[in-house]
Amino acid sequence: MFKQFKLANGDEIIAKIVGEPQDEEDVNLVIQDAFELIRVDKLEDGYRYYVFKPWMTYQNKDGYFQLLNYVHIIGEAKPDAILMEQYRHAVKTERDYHDKQQEELDNRYDELMSKLEELSGDSDDNVITFNPRDKMH
Repeated sequence: MFKQFKLANGDEIIAKIVGEPQDEEDVNLVIQDAFELIRVDKLEDGYRYYVFKPWMTYQNKDGYFQLLNYVHIIGEAKPDAILMEQYRHAVKTERDYHDKQQEELDNRYDELMSKLEELSGDSDDNVITFNPRDKMH
């Protein structure tokens, strides 16, 4: 189930609800893939647009969850179908971007480890021999 929330600080987010409080003392919703919905008004140009950005950085991976405290929610609604389509696209785009970044980092790491192995190998090619007994001072 997905919900659109208006928070006390003015943020508007959309998130997948993963878990609700199990008892009266628990005040947190467990959410996933929370994205902030930012509205940009360009009324002088005659238009308005919306931008999605991750609500919390590096938190939209499978198996990552966040807690949203009920105290900070001042409104909630079921997101419109068009908004949900755009939200799903934003989630996929963000995940694809981070997957590509992770792949590039992994490749760089592999290259560096390979070079390190080359430099620290058992080869004597980079060893300078020094025999102080040949010279007397």
